[in-house]
Amino acid sequence: ADIAASRARGVLGHGQITEATSELPGLQAETWKLPFNGMSPAELAIAGNGASNLDLVVTDEWGNVVCVEAGPEDRAYCAFTPEYNGFFLASVTNRGEATNRYRLMTN
Repeated sequence: ADIAASRARGVLGHGQITEATSELPGLQAETWKLPFNGMSPAELAIAGNGASNLDLVVTDEWGNVVCVEAGPEDRAYCAFTPEYNGFFLASVTNRGEATNRYRLMTN
């Protein structure tokens, strides 16, 4: 039950600064479903605890890549302006073997 609960991801706030935390085991990925307003700047950031490398990929509801941040650290930032109101998927991948507790922040 704890594993299932930790992997369940819902929708974060709409049009406000929102923050959530998660623990991501090594060599695993998880996806967040996020609403953003069309024609308004959208920002996402992740900040890990330093235990491993985290990468961030944002796609639209059709799977088109909107932003990729795949540096060697566990901090990432993506900014874009959606053309329409809709949901976007933010995939966080832990490239290391250690569990990384991170924060996901959106506007």
